Amino acid sequence: MKNWYGILGGARNRLHQRIHESLADLADAMRPTLTLVDAYRVLIRNGPTGGSLSDVLLKKTLVAGTDPVALDAYVAKAYWDLDASQLRYLKLAQDRGLGKLDFAKVRTEVVTA
Repeated sequence: MKNWYGILGGARNRLHQRIHESLADLADAMRPTLTLVDAYRVLIRNGPTGGSLSDVLLKKTLVAGTDPVALDAYVAKAYWDLDASQLRYLKLAQDRGLGKLDFAKVRTEVVTA
């Protein structure tokens, strides 16, 4: 969901002051019918503008589903070992009815090359 910042123009850095609320607001405005998470190459540290090739894992994975909250929860756990319940923007999005934190309870597809 953070990558959706790319659709916005202007001074996006102002949204970082309240990033969790901003991400939930953006998800509320977007309401996609299908979400794809490109996890072919995953930057696991020193992002978003720093890093080196040693900071990238080659996972060759595409995660697809109709619940962007669940997809973010899945990749947060799978690639960074983050507990979705600790990510406030996901909790806010779930509370707004934008999806569920529990990836196992939604219909999704994970494809690995």
